[in-house]
Amino acid sequence: MVLAKPLVIEDRGRVTLMAPAEQALTEASLERMAAQRAEYACIRVDEDDDPAGPERRHAAAEARLRRIFRGADLTAPASRALFDALLKYRSL
Repeated sequence: MVLAKPLVIEDRGRVTLMAPAEQALTEASLERMAAQRAEYACIRVDEDDDPAGPERRHAAAEARLRRIFRGADLTAPASRALFDALLKYRSL
């Protein structure tokens, strides 16, 4: 994981920690962030490194849609068409 955006932590108007975008997040850098009480950081996760990533995202999207459509009759053409269109969109 790397920072997606620069991280700047200030305390009483004084910069206590700065990290540039694209900096790798190591155990030491995460400990420094915790010590400086970082509330959040924008990170970039490369899902392309995981060959199962696309299948996992598709399965998660389908499970979420099935929960949303749990009361719908998916044998009805209109409901099925909407479900399939949303699944295709969420799987992009």
